[in-house]
Amino acid sequence: MEKQMADYIVCPNKRNAPRINVLVCRERCPMAKECPAYAAHLAIAVHEDSLLAPLELQEVPPAVAP
Repeated sequence: MEKQMADYIVCPNKRNAPRINVLVCRERCPMAKECPAYAAHLAIAVHEDSLLAPLELQEVPPAVAP
């Protein structure tokens, strides 16, 4: 099982625009649904999932014995 790195976004609503974990942003920020940074992250995540899905569904052909 491969461990994934946490995703962070730059918060435009906080002073000094800190990097915030996406899960914290989604659960705690009242502006998450209107936030352009969060929306952009969701669009990228959906696009990456659609690119990876066909690779995971492909069957590996059996090895041919010589």
